[in-house]
Amino acid sequence: MENMKKQKLTEEMGKIVIVNKVKAGKYLSDEEMEKLERMFYEFDEILGDKPLELITKAEILKSIKEGKKLADDEVEELAYKSQHGGLFGDNLVEVIKRENQRWFRNMTTILEFNNEFYAIDWGEGLTEFQENCYWSDKAYKVRKTERVITITDYERIEEGENTK
Repeated sequence: MENMKKQKLTEEMGKIVIVNKVKAGKYLSDEEMEKLERMFYEFDEILGDKPLELITKAEILKSIKEGKKLADDEVEELAYKSQHGGLFGDNLVEVIKRENQRWFRNMTTILEFNNEFYAIDWGEGLTEFQENCYWSDKAYKVRKTERVITITDYERIEEGENTK
C-alpha cells in the first residue's frame, strides 16, 4: 500500500514538473510531450483552466527547437501576442521597432527559451486598415551583443564662456 502511494505521488509530481516546464518555456522530450497529452485527456484538473494552451505552447516550442516551419497563427502568437500577455508573454525579452515602410513598420520580437534567445521578424500595420503581416515562418537563434556608439556634436559657446 505504501509503495502505491509513493508511486502515485511520484506520478503527480512528474505531471507538475511537466506543466511548469511548459509554462517556463522549456523544451519537452517526446516522452514528456506524450505525458502532457495524456494528462490533458485524463487529468483536466491538474492543468487548470487552459490545458489546450499548454499543449499548444509545448508544440510550438518543439517546432522552434527542431527548426520546423511555423503556421501563421503560431508566428502571430510569438511575434505579436507575446507583447500582450499571450502564451509566450513570460518569454518576451524585447520588441525592436525598425524602419517604417509606407503601410507597416518592420519589427523583431526577441524571446528566450531554455536560456537561448530567438528572434522572429514581422510587420506592424501603421493604419487602422493595415493588418500586421507575418512573413517569417521560422524563429531563428540570436545572441545578445552590446555596442558602444560615439556621437560627436557641437554646442554653442555663449559670450564670456571659457572656451578651453
